[in-house]
Amino acid sequence: MSARVLVLMGNSLFAKGVFNCMRQYLNESELRIVDSCLPDALQQVIEAHPSVLILDDGDPEVLKNFSLDLLMASVPDLKLIRLDPRSPHIQVIHWEKQLISDTHDLIGIIGQANGMPNEPSASSGNLAFSPISDGG
Repeated sequence: MSARVLVLMGNSLFAKGVFNCMRQYLNESELRIVDSCLPDALQQVIEAHPSVLILDDGDPEVLKNFSLDLLMASVPDLKLIRLDPRSPHIQVIHWEKQLISDTHDLIGIIGQANGMPNEPSASSGNLAFSPISDGG
């Protein structure tokens, strides 16, 4: 059964509260909960193929039976949202695969992520980004 948003929780009241709040905005076909304490929790998440997985980062038990590497490899377009009840911030992890053929491709991807020009320049055998002119 496919779900757009999946909440992974152990014994956390915080995760249960998040799930209950989200039910106000998403219907049953879009929102699902998986008990992370179950031995097949990872398989349940993979089979649900959610676009978003929410977990309570403050609950040490939530990832006990879980391999995030295997999860991200199995559901490559997944966004992982880590909530911590002790913090007003969330952590969003997005897995992305890109094919590269050499170091220039890698440097270009790093540059794109940092808002820099795509084209690295070679200087003294070292790769460096071309300086950005401010027009002056």
